[in-house]
Amino acid sequence: MLREANASHVELTLAAAEWQRLQEAAGARATLLARDATAHYARRAAAAGRALAEQRRPGVGEAPGRRLASGSMGGFLTLSEAYAELERLRSEHPTLLTELPTQGKSRQGRPLRVWCATAGLGECTRASARPAVLYTSLVHAREPQTLMCLLRFLQVTLDSAARDADSQAARLVQSRKLLLVPVANPDGYEWNRAHSPRGGGMRRKNGLKTCGRESGDGVDLNRNFGHKWAHDSIGSSGSGCSEEYRGTAAFSEPETQAIRALVKEHRPAATLHWHGWGEDLAFPFSYDWRAKLSVADLSAYQEFALEMTARNGYASGRAWEVVGYTTNGEADDWGWGDEGVYSFTLEVGNSRDGFWPAPSRIAPIAEQSVYAATYLLAAAGAQLQVHGVSLSGASSGGSSGSLVLSLQNNGLAHILTHRSVCVRADEASTSLAASPASEAGGAARWSHQDGRGLCTPLPPLKARASHSLPPLAASWSRAERFFSLSLLVGEPRRRSLEASELEGRREAAQEGGLAPASRSRSLGQLGHPAALPAAAELAVTAMKVRVSTDDRTATTCNEECLCSVGEAAVYTLAAECRDKTRRGATCRAPLRASTGTNYASGKADEFFVWQPGAYREGGVCRVSSTTRDTLIAVYATCSRVGAQEPLGFSNSEGHTATVDFPCVAGREYHLFWNAEYMPGRHAFTLSERCDGGRCLRATGRRSLSIVAPRWVRFRDRKKKQRA
Repeated sequence: MLREANASHVELTLAAAEWQRLQEAAGARATLLARDATAHYARRAAAAGRALAEQRRPGVGEAPGRRLASGSMGGFLTLSEAYAELERLRSEHPTLLTELPTQGKSRQGRPLRVWCATAGLGECTRASARPAVLYTSLVHAREPQTLMCLLRFLQVTLDSAARDADSQAARLVQSRKLLLVPVANPDGYEWNRAHSPRGGGMRRKNGLKTCGRESGDGVDLNRNFGHKWAHDSIGSSGSGCSEEYRGTAAFSEPETQAIRALVKEHRPAATLHWHGWGEDLAFPFSYDWRAKLSVADLSAYQEFALEMTARNGYASGRAWEVVGYTTNGEADDWGWGDEGVYSFTLEVGNSRDGFWPAPSRIAPIAEQSVYAATYLLAAAGAQLQVHGVSLSGASSGGSSGSLVLSLQNNGLAHILTHRSVCVRADEASTSLAASPASEAGGAARWSHQDGRGLCTPLPPLKARASHSLPPLAASWSRAERFFSLSLLVGEPRRRSLEASELEGRREAAQEGGLAPASRSRSLGQLGHPAALPAAAELAVTAMKVRVSTDDRTATTCNEECLCSVGEAAVYTLAAECRDKTRRGATCRAPLRASTGTNYASGKADEFFVWQPGAYREGGVCRVSSTTRDTLIAVYATCSRVGAQEPLGFSNSEGHTATVDFPCVAGREYHLFWNAEYMPGRHAFTLSERCDGGRCLRATGRRSLSIVAPRWVRFRDRKKKQRA
């Protein structure tokens, strides 16, 4: 199981059979570091005892407030300690957190416990208009870091909401509902505690007897969900001793039945399942690389994933893209495929952390996922973000231009009320005025408001829709390469959310605009109107934009990517952002490949664009890697948020990898290549042939060269065991 690589070696955690296969593939290049993973994790936890005290001091990048609780199992909370911590949080926040009725019992009779967090706990007892997100952890019993991530996210959200009524957390608990399953696999987790009380237990599955030897018993709960269950024996196993045993039928296990019942009762808009390890964010579909998502749905997933990983730099994509192979009967596929719920799996920690990170790493890893979980909670409803900036009529060294800002409702619910948007310059040397073009056309115009700058109406916006504001005339000092703007979005104030939504529905209907929508796969959940508490001073949402004064860089960056810098509400649109943001939120041009031999590096993902030239009809192209353990994918198109329309996928599994796909001369194809185990310079070949039918050669035709688009960069997709 691999995640990281440097110039000399990589570290893996493997089952005995996988170790044997790796030796056969890599020979003397593979060295055994520890024969017993459980003992290794326990020794590491004991040796790092001093780090437990260090963990209780403020950590680098840690959210303000209390520290994450430390447990007795190698720094991790046991089952009883976790429930005690949740009860402590409930007693401290009695109006925000409650325990729901148990969702039945596990295979060995332990209660399957569920919590709900929201303002107005009556909303927890039923499906309601309030958008909900389901969070789960410890689906796999040997991944205790997932529990710590869930608890840290909940702790930060509740403490922040209680401390500051104007905070984002306060707004979210007043308008969203959090459903939490902290220990989805209590039997497996208790088995690990009983057999490895110092930590390091390696049981993954639940408590069902399936194998004949206790250590191999159980069903892999993340292969027991209904969508494409038992699709093949590659992404799951029918053997009771396999780590990926899928069970006798879909939802055969009470633990997966409990999650299904919770989803059907509360109808969440999204789910987030924590798993370990991998430093990646996966989304559907996992069962087959050929599984289709519409362009709109895939783009939504890709954009959400890039936003969620903008701070931690995790890779993102479908399972076969981020871990290199397929899985079936998996929770995300079921959530999206059968229930229409946006579903994500966040794999936390890296290869050195493994399944049981050292005590000093528990808090930092938990901190890495707080923003991702918070972003998804916000996106479950309606949320406004900066979508694009266009500066035209300026040149390098110029001092004025026409500025157009666009906003997007990057959430899963409609905005049904009219709002106002105000823009002001942060620097005294920058001035804004209504553009003559905006004054001349249309009803939406800018007006000046004291203290807020220039303001214009913002109409209702459907989920995922964007709106361009009227043009502004901007001027700045010639010496400035950038200028900054503040955007203030006014929202309905001091009224119930129900009244706001109902009014917005009426206005939209009267204007022939948005009609109230039922729940749909592409638009999330609007639900039915329900009385909700008044929002506390939600009058203004503030955002900042930093704009390059060079027309070319501003325009180019706007076309290629929107780069997040610092906190989530600050955006930079300029070429320079590609060098200053963390990987996962940057863009780069693909390398040009040519027919014949090409070279790639295994240190990080490599993207290439290739234009074959032999056949106008009937041609077949081949990408072949001569390096073992290679992952190759071929796509027909790429977009602002990622590669789309896959044409082929191959993971060599110890042999060379080859992808054949139909191709047309003059068309560009996009190639993803990675050497999973071996950093260095590696060769791959590109070739064309006739498929044996009627082929038309492109001889005598000159293929047009198309400017290669830039790629959203996916970081270090390496092979490991899929969550």
